[in-house]
Amino acid sequence: MRAPDVLTNIDADGFLRRLDRSISALYPDHPFGSGIDRESFGALMGQYAAMSVAFPYIQSGAIYRAYRGGLSHPAWKDNIQTSAAVGAFLTWDEFGGHELVMRNGPNGLLDLTEVNRNFHSAMLISDVRKLIGAGFTEALPNRRTADYLDRLYDGLSDPDGNRNIAHMLAFERHAFAMITALHETIQLLFGADASRGLDYFEAHIGNDSSGEAVHVAMTGRMIEKLIKPDEEAGFLEKCLSAYAMNHEWCAGLVAASPVPA
Repeated sequence: MRAPDVLTNIDADGFLRRLDRSISALYPDHPFGSGIDRESFGALMGQYAAMSVAFPYIQSGAIYRAYRGGLSHPAWKDNIQTSAAVGAFLTWDEFGGHELVMRNGPNGLLDLTEVNRNFHSAMLISDVRKLIGAGFTEALPNRRTADYLDRLYDGLSDPDGNRNIAHMLAFERHAFAMITALHETIQLLFGADASRGLDYFEAHIGNDSSGEAVHVAMTGRMIEKLIKPDEEAGFLEKCLSAYAMNHEWCAGLVAASPVPA
């Protein structure tokens, strides 16, 4: 008689449903969905833009830091390779390369150096200028944002116990909620007409094949390879802790008075 199959990896779909239920229960509303007015919008978007500029550099740097740590931890090999493959795509996408190839084929890469048009952070800055004027530029991160970015880098580059996977999963799930809430607030503040044709938001949440939907699905697939059933409870806690870090940074942007650079 054939022995029953032994479940060696997590039920990814079931885990993600549990994670999403937990996130919804703990964080039913995103801070960007309320508490932003037209007067505070520019300052908040300056810090949001600072994060957008930094993220692909953080993700790409995390790949190398994880690799260096893995030289003395052979058991981390699967984590490092899987997170590198996904992280490299996230970086490539944020720098605009994926869209160029999808839209124009291999010849689209000839425009890769047009960074002021292709970087997603550049799209964001352009969108904000459409809303509040050409004087808007990306701000340098203040102390709160710089601390958040350092903690994000630390999480994304730590393969121990699959902590980096938890941070990748949480960052992309939070990003979908964050960008959706921000777009809805823009509609309320500036009107439906002004919210149409904003390239950054179209690229990320325009439809089911837009960036954040794909990023969420892609990061979710990593756990099929890397998380064992007996690790599920601990990994869930890591994901929720990472999600909280992102959510709390946004709440701080909305609630706090300006923080000196």
